[in-house]
Amino acid sequence: MSDAVEPFRIETSDEQLEDLRDRLRRTRWPEAETVDDWSQGIPLSNELDRGGHFAAFEQPELFVGELRSFFALVR
Repeated sequence: MSDAVEPFRIETSDEQLEDLRDRLRRTRWPEAETVDDWSQGIPLSNELDRGGHFAAFEQPELFVGELRSFFALVR
């Protein structure tokens, strides 16, 4: 096994991005936490402001661009 980093490109179609947008719109979020601190995990309001665990909730192509930029640095 080699330690060499091999470049690759992330390819997505418009249909795949639209499917992702649709899935994100249909996300079933949990109920809000019952405390005013982080003892129950990340506050739901923090997640919703950022589109959940997705970096680009409304524009997944931005996330794809961020991934490409990140992996360009790895080369």
